[in-house]
Amino acid sequence: MVSKFSLLWLTLLFFVGSLSAQLKLKNSDNLNSLANALQKARDNKSNAEIADVYFITAEYYQYRSYNFDKAFENYVNARQYYLRENDVSKVKFIDLFIADRYVNLGLYQEGLDIYEDLLRYYEEQADLKTAANILYKMSRTYRYRGDSEKNLELLNKAESYNKKIQDTLLIANIKLDKIESYIHLNEKDSALIVAAAVVELASKAKDDKAMSKALYFVGYINYLKKSNDTAIKYLLKSLQMLPTIAFSTDKRAIYKLLARIYEADKDNQNSLKYFKLYSDLNDSILNQDRLSIVNELAIRYSLNEKDKQIANVQAEKESVLQRSILQSRALYFVGIGFLLLLGFIYYLIRFYMHKIQTEKIINTQQHEIDQQKIRELEDKIKINSMQAMIVGEEKERERIAKDLHDSLGGLLSTVKLQFDNFKTKLTGHNSMDQYNKATNLLDNAVEEVRSISRNLQPTALKRYGLVPALQDLINRLDQEGMPEIFFQPYDVPEKIDEIISLSVFRVIQELLNNSIKYAKAKEILIQLNSDGDELYLQYEDDGIGFDYNNLPRKGMGLENIYSRINYLKGNIVIDSKPEEGVYVMAKVPLKIEGAFAEMSA
Repeated sequence: MVSKFSLLWLTLLFFVGSLSAQLKLKNSDNLNSLANALQKARDNKSNAEIADVYFITAEYYQYRSYNFDKAFENYVNARQYYLRENDVSKVKFIDLFIADRYVNLGLYQEGLDIYEDLLRYYEEQADLKTAANILYKMSRTYRYRGDSEKNLELLNKAESYNKKIQDTLLIANIKLDKIESYIHLNEKDSALIVAAAVVELASKAKDDKAMSKALYFVGYINYLKKSNDTAIKYLLKSLQMLPTIAFSTDKRAIYKLLARIYEADKDNQNSLKYFKLYSDLNDSILNQDRLSIVNELAIRYSLNEKDKQIANVQAEKESVLQRSILQSRALYFVGIGFLLLLGFIYYLIRFYMHKIQTEKIINTQQHEIDQQKIRELEDKIKINSMQAMIVGEEKERERIAKDLHDSLGGLLSTVKLQFDNFKTKLTGHNSMDQYNKATNLLDNAVEEVRSISRNLQPTALKRYGLVPALQDLINRLDQEGMPEIFFQPYDVPEKIDEIISLSVFRVIQELLNNSIKYAKAKEILIQLNSDGDELYLQYEDDGIGFDYNNLPRKGMGLENIYSRINYLKGNIVIDSKPEEGVYVMAKVPLKIEGAFAEMSA
């Protein structure tokens, strides 16, 4: 709960810290003008101009349309060209953005590796402000990984840098993070001391949001220390200082904590009040959780409300009986009997309601179990179907490739040898010209058969592995009129299971075919890297793109790509829009288990 409360501060820090990087973006820049500038830079064949246009386009998406995925794509393209121009400062700025995106996507180690390289660079440049901000980002990343001790170590180092640069916003964020770290380490007193320091700092800076956050932590720590009255006092102050923001997660956290404290104090009225405020706000933020929240409130307070109603009825009856006791003692006993009957009915209804609810839960769980078994059976059938299809397809490819190479290729070679024997018997200039034309056609046919055979069954894949086979495929596409292809393998194992290598090769082969044949791409970026037991593929082109959701039908190429990735129990995401190219992100395991392992064996 505490980490979610402060997530917004990390995003704010990123924006404020990177505003100084907007060196090239102009008010007059728009997507049309940037597209024209990019085309002009390509016509001029100037890597520096191409890099600058990509960089400006990335800034446009980041600071104007807030489309961070498109910004990331253009920063990566700009980085390729800045590397060629050896523009280190731009490369480092882009690396910082890439590291932030990795962390946001949950790729913590990849982000930390880039942060550490950047930290060394900016420390060598004596840029303490940027170094301090990077240390703060690294500390947050270690927090997400659950390493609170490393988080505190980096926060202390960032704080020592900040003493020299006096960045008020950064020191406030550092101290707020230290509070959370101390809480996670169960060092409540240390957390309380830092929270008090933030209150003083925010008061001097007149920062209501930082003040509200610090007061919240003081209340939360007192709640952990069982000082409920003190906790309520500071939480109410925090609520008063909180700026008015629609759908505020900070306010939701305060409401929820207040409701819990009042409930612990058995103050049902205030507890219900803040649970209702929390529920209403939570409904606006998370509609899908509305039913569960209402049920929670109903279950939590239904007994208390019904007890109150019974108590009120009983008090009223007793009052009536007291006023009328002199008139009729018989009426008194009727009233007592009525109360007993009412109590019996109440508990009877409660018993049956509880029984119905229990049966409903059991039926729901049984239905979920049945549905899970059905899904598992369907998945097994799909896997078997995909296995049969892929194995059959590869065997047919291998058979056709061998037939082409051994039979048709050998036959064409024999024909050429026989044809060469006629050369000595030809006379006349015209006869030699016809012979040469026929020989060229025959050579082209032989080469075409070899090319088709290599595409059907890549021999380099079995002999040398996945990366050399892909490099061979890309080299064969390096011709005039073909797009420029960037292939970047990182830490890809030399030995990968044949089924995985072949499937990844076929996926990349199909993507390249689509980019060249249909998308009319000018640039293609392929990245392949491994992390633990998983292989990651990123593929991008700048072609004409397509509207995936409105395709009249899915082609066999896309179906084959999805089938191969699903067969390997991997994940794939294909993102494309008209005139915006294609982005593909895929992840597959490097180890084959179960039925897949049997097939591979």
